[in-house]
Amino acid sequence: MGNLNLWRNPWREMTTLDRAMDRMLEDWPFAKLPAETAKYGFNPSCEVKEDKSAFYLKVDIPGVPKENIKVDLHDNRLTISAERTEEKKMDEKDAKTHFSEVFYGTYTRTMTFPTAVDAERIEAKYDSGVLTLSVPKKTAANTRQISVK
Repeated sequence: MGNLNLWRNPWREMTTLDRAMDRMLEDWPFAKLPAETAKYGFNPSCEVKEDKSAFYLKVDIPGVPKENIKVDLHDNRLTISAERTEEKKMDEKDAKTHFSEVFYGTYTRTMTFPTAVDAERIEAKYDSGVLTLSVPKKTAANTRQISVK
């Protein structure tokens, strides 16, 4: 008799697919998401554009106070962190939630730029739940032709 494994466990198949997706995203050249963030919680949309002088990022983070947003640049890697906390009002202690698609928690996203960027000229603006960043590329190092005498 051959292998009689006619029934496949769908949960095992989903776990295998989930691991394959995680590996694929880890190899993505631009953005890295912690697996826990992607699977379980607060995962805002992000857009990255580029022209010859800069990178432009837009991150949708509605409901996050500006003081809960942190942006760091280290070794050409930009990290955006944010935290969205649930508001608890005193008069809601007897209320019950029937349905919610709103995620709360922390969010961290790191992007490695393929070219050197100018840390001193990065601009960040937060308006109406959208974080907008302008990340200028570094201009070529000061170069000049030196004549030989």
